[in-house]
Amino acid sequence: MIPKSFKIAGGKTINIKIVSHLDDSEFGNFNYTTNTISIAESVNGTKISEEDMERTYYHELIHVFQWFYNVEFDEAQAQVYSNFIYEYINSCQN
Repeated sequence: MIPKSFKIAGGKTINIKIVSHLDDSEFGNFNYTTNTISIAESVNGTKISEEDMERTYYHELIHVFQWFYNVEFDEAQAQVYSNFIYEYINSCQN
């Protein structure tokens, strides 16, 4: 599930936008100046699956955590943690 927004780090609002595409063949990005996560619906003219959009959201969410922790981004860490989150959420059983 990709929310429209959430609060973190003392009540800062992070907004999420689903956009048709982003520059530089990006699947998503986090803009720390506007506190916005953008997720692309297509990359290089190819539609992105709902699963990949959700994985991208978790990847960018990790970047939000990194930014508010130490003002740095680590792509490898974001990718590993986002995969763990996706797997965890999709394997939970009630």
